[in-house]
Amino acid sequence: GPAEEGSTRHPTPGDGTAAVRTSGGGSKDASPLKAPARTSLEPPSPGVSLKTHRWLRGLGASHVLADTGSLRARLEAVRFFARPKVALDAVGGASASRLADALTDGGEVLVYGCLGGRAPAWSWQTWVFRGIRVRGLNTRAWMADHPTRAAGAIEALAKLCRADKLRVEHTEYELATEFDEAFEHAEERGRRTKIVLKVSDVGVQY
Repeated sequence: GPAEEGSTRHPTPGDGTAAVRTSGGGSKDASPLKAPARTSLEPPSPGVSLKTHRWLRGLGASHVLADTGSLRARLEAVRFFARPKVALDAVGGASASRLADALTDGGEVLVYGCLGGRAPAWSWQTWVFRGIRVRGLNTRAWMADHPTRAAGAIEALAKLCRADKLRVEHTEYELATEFDEAFEHAEERGRRTKIVLKVSDVGVQY
């Protein structure tokens, strides 16, 4: 899909990072380059913690970059000369602008959230001279409008989980006795786990 061909930005609590996956697309004279081999021995980029680096590389990122300065320059520094075609943004603000700057001309930014609290902003040169396109994605609305495709997507995710190729870190709490603890955990900043409430006695009113 398009997400596998571009640059992906996911919010990572603690240290802003951009997990980048490139396809070798871009201008005709750009030479497609293979992503560096993933190894735990490769040091993280400046500004990225070792824990975050290993976590995102384990999820399949070709390279993990701190979301500061010029992402385009950082990509060139690690020899990704073929610009990404697509960027996914859930942060907004200046972060989205840095992603757009890293894309190839005519690339697309897909905005599916704004965790930073500020709307994405781009210069008029980005629109006019580089032809960058921007569109939004509301996952809930998409699932409501495409129930059959949504069911297929959920089934595909379930198969990946059963094959142990996709994992979701989660912490379980008993609804009847541990709700307050679960609520406090859910409010913590920087947590990397889903909070799941278990119901042992179905039919009991809480």
